[in-house]
Amino acid sequence: MTRAEAKAEQLVRAGAAHVIATDHDDLADRVKDITGGEGARIVFDSIGGPGLTQLAQLVARDGALIVYGWLDPRPAPLPMNWPLNVHGYGVHHVFQDPDRTRRAHAFTTAGLRTGALAPVIDRAFDLSAIADAHRHMGANGQVGKIIATVRH
Repeated sequence: MTRAEAKAEQLVRAGAAHVIATDHDDLADRVKDITGGEGARIVFDSIGGPGLTQLAQLVARDGALIVYGWLDPRPAPLPMNWPLNVHGYGVHHVFQDPDRTRRAHAFTTAGLRTGALAPVIDRAFDLSAIADAHRHMGANGQVGKIIATVRH
């Protein structure tokens, strides 16, 4: 899911099977179409807030809603479409536990080494152009990560 149809086209080119552009498509209708009316088995939300309520309604019976960010601090009432499995995740859960940190590091390093994990870089900016990087991010046209580099 993305807000912009232009970004949806980029995501399809990058390999997404289905992309819903909420500035063009009705989210609930498209999820029903894509899933044959069953709902999504797994829904990820990095925003939280009131929008979480609609996303939770799109989860299939016995599906999972994974909340891994809370950019919108407003309340997020959950609907009563039970059974709904809700999982919260915060990166601090990894870094507060030395064993989890070690396992995460090993997993990430192995994935990068083998190519199983291939980060998508949208654009790189020199640190001296960090304001341009922020403007690029604010335009919300990126697909992948925006990185800042430092020349030595």
